[in-house]
Amino acid sequence: SAWTALVTAAQIGPGMRVLIHGAAGGVGTFAVQIARDRGAHVAATCSCGNIDFVCGLGAEEVIPYDDEIAFEDKLSGLDVVLDPIGGEVHRRSYAVLRKGGMLVCLAAAPYQDRGAEYGVTVRLAQVAPDPVVLAALLALVPRVRPIVDRILPFSDFVAAQRASQQGHARGKTVLRIR
Repeated sequence: SAWTALVTAAQIGPGMRVLIHGAAGGVGTFAVQIARDRGAHVAATCSCGNIDFVCGLGAEEVIPYDDEIAFEDKLSGLDVVLDPIGGEVHRRSYAVLRKGGMLVCLAAAPYQDRGAEYGVTVRLAQVAPDPVVLAALLALVPRVRPIVDRILPFSDFVAAQRASQQGHARGKTVLRIR
């Protein structure tokens, strides 16, 4: 998901300024690392309790969403925003993009395409199995590390799905098949 949004859809590269929402989550932890590996300047949102963790992944600016100052009051002129959250976060994200910037959304809803109003492009990243993307991700293994929040037996898949929907995990939830 992170690769498809940032590399395939937004084509991030050196010197670009990127905001990753939900940077301590399953997609966000990879997104921060991929963006930094590609030479982008990374800003991120997360809870106050995850600031040091997200900085450790490579974020250069971290704005806690549970603080008094909103991200749109601290950031502006960004090239790309990755929005895996939707709703209010999506609505507020337009204000931090430069004209010609890009707001990349995952399947998070609701979101409204207000790109024409702000002079930006809105893309819904289409995530699908892709052996080329998998090979590119495997090549990053020495520089990008997966973050696992918890490992559950496959029989707990309902609990894993509930935890995923509630958000606030640090990294991925993994189901053990054996």
